[in-house]
Amino acid sequence: MGDKMKKMSSIIVLGLLILDQVSKYIVSTNMALYDKIEVIKNFFSIYYIRNKGAAFSMLEGRMIVFLIGTIIGIVLVYFFYKDAKTKTSYVATSMLLAGILGNFIDRLRFQEVIDFLSFKIFDYNFAIFNFADVFVCVGVALLIIDFILVERRKKHDR
Repeated sequence: MGDKMKKMSSIIVLGLLILDQVSKYIVSTNMALYDKIEVIKNFFSIYYIRNKGAAFSMLEGRMIVFLIGTIIGIVLVYFFYKDAKTKTSYVATSMLLAGILGNFIDRLRFQEVIDFLSFKIFDYNFAIFNFADVFVCVGVALLIIDFILVERRKKHDR
């Protein structure tokens, strides 16, 4: 599984990173800041904002925190990737890396992150996010699921 999975991981990272950056480019060049396009009434909108912080604008303006956090994140993902033994863990670490790098590129270029995916469920407005954020969340979820499944297999095999 080694070399084949490493090639697949590289393709996943590159493809997801391109998706993230192209989507941000399309939104930022075709919409004015704070413009909103309702895609599915009362559920999903494309709402162009820029975020100088993390989720919900936490730590706004603290670029050094994000730079250090990004480096730590990349190192952690590397260790998970190095120890990956399943397709799920390779995909998860690839998604994590693409997400971390996607927002890192924004922070380096603009000192803020381009966000535009806005969901409203039962009158609750979620934080506005981007594809890089989705990749990080899904990557973490996949790593957790993979860990649980691997541990179950270990117990079952004993």
